[in-house]
Parts: sequence; C-alpha cells; structure tokens
Amino acid sequence: MDKKKVDIRRVKDLSYRKPLEKSLHAIGFKEIVKPGYKVVIKVNATHYHYLPGITVTPTLVSDFVSMLKERDAEVIVGEGDLQRCSADLALKGSGIKDSAEDAGAEVINFMKDEFTNVDIKGNIFDFNEYSIPKSFVDCDVFASMPLFKTHKLTGVTLTLKNHFGCVPDDLRLKYHGVIDEVLSDFLMLLKPKLIVMDGRIGLESDGPIAGLPKKLGLLLTS
Repeated sequence: MDKKKVDIRRVKDLSYRKPLEKSLHAIGFKEIVKPGYKVVIKVNATHYHYLPGITVTPTLVSDFVSMLKERDAEVIVGEGDLQRCSADLALKGSGIKDSAEDAGAEVINFMKDEFTNVDIKGNIFDFNEYSIPKSFVDCDVFASMPLFKTHKLTGVTLTLKNHFGCVPDDLRLKYHGVIDEVLSDFLMLLKPKLIVMDGRIGLESDGPIAGLPKKLGLLLTS
C-alpha cells in the first residue's frame, strides 16, 4: 500500500500561493492530478457571508483552482444546500463563486446536479437505491477543502465532517444520530484523493458556526 502523506505549512495573512505550491508538491500533487483530469472540489461554504474560521477563504480556493488549471484540469467547485440557506447563496455571498470562476472553475450547487445511482451498499445508504449528484463519481479526483474548526457532534470537523455536506437531503440533520456511519458511507462513495485544509483562522468552542475564531496560521494538505 502506498504511504499516505500529510504536509503542514505556515501561512501569513492571505498569501497562500507559495505555501500551497510547496505543500502540494510535497505530497506528490503531480502524481495525483494528471494533465487533463477532471477534479471536483467540495468546499466548506457554511454561511452566506465570508466569515474567517467558518467559511473557507476565497483566495485559497482561487489559488488551488489556478494550480489545477495549470495541470490542464477540468475543475468543478461545489457545495450542498445548507440548513439556513441554499448553496447558491452561500457560494456567492462568501465570495467563493467569484474567486473560483475567475480562476477558471465551474461552480455548482451539488443538489442541482444530474443525479445517478451506483453499485455501492453502505451502513446507512444503499447507493443502488439512493440517488446522488453525478459529479461525486464522475471525476478523476474528488478533493475536499475543509477548515480547522470544532464541531458539537464530532469534536472537530476537518475533512471527514466536510463530506456530510455531500448528503443530498434538505433535512440531513436527521442523520446526526448516525453521523459516524453516514460519513463512513460517503467516504466509501467519494474516495477523496486530495485535501487542502484552511487553517489560517481556526474555530474553537461552540463550532461549527457559533465558535470563537482563533489565529493558527496553518495550511494542511494530504
């Protein structure tokens, strides 16, 4: 089995590009994203405004997309509908949509994607019978852009919890009681190959929204 890699860098202010380049190259970025690959990125939008520590930083999204486009990748950036607002509003209001599109990505609401079924049976979901956005499986690389923050149910959110936003259900809060199994099912489905975690500003205490921002100055990739 190939050894998985994690890289941690310091970042200052909004200057992500150089540390992101060094970090991605350290984990074998060019081996993960071949020229011409289709890459789908699930960002953590979370709110209809950009809030440091709560919503992934638009400039980091832009820098990541730019590096992928330099690999001649087809890039899709998306989010699922939230409990408090639509993904369209969150992506636009947070600034992620404009930043990603300016860098050359297509930006979508996963819940408005074409849906499909796949031959996978999980602990909670039978994906033969449960329709999912086609983008989740119709790509060469599924990537995740979470934040370094706390969560009431899971301790921290990080990468695993970011995929809860992929559950295509307006009332996905009903799965909070079985969130561990749901995350396991969606990880089995998504098979994420690339993670870029925004840890410049973290969140502690009552996360993932009502917590306290904390300056960490970190960028993590894996």
